[in-house]
Amino acid sequence: MMVPMTPEIESVRMRLQSILSEVEQASSRGENVSIQLLHEMHATTRFLHESGFVIETVQKGSKLIVEVEPLLPVNEYEWTA
Repeated sequence: MMVPMTPEIESVRMRLQSILSEVEQASSRGENVSIQLLHEMHATTRFLHESGFVIETVQKGSKLIVEVEPLLPVNEYEWTA
């Protein structure tokens, strides 16, 4: 289930999707990926994680799709002996 995102988070998700497409294209042509692109991908991923989102890359047909979901809080349990 996709949760609505703010325009800023959706924009970042779309940029990460674009970076992934660039990496796929470069790989399919046997080209190297620029270090700047890898740095941007890392920074974008870090921003999403720090903003409380989980990122998942899913293959749909022949395309890889970036899905971003809010990190769900973990319920704490009291453990008794």
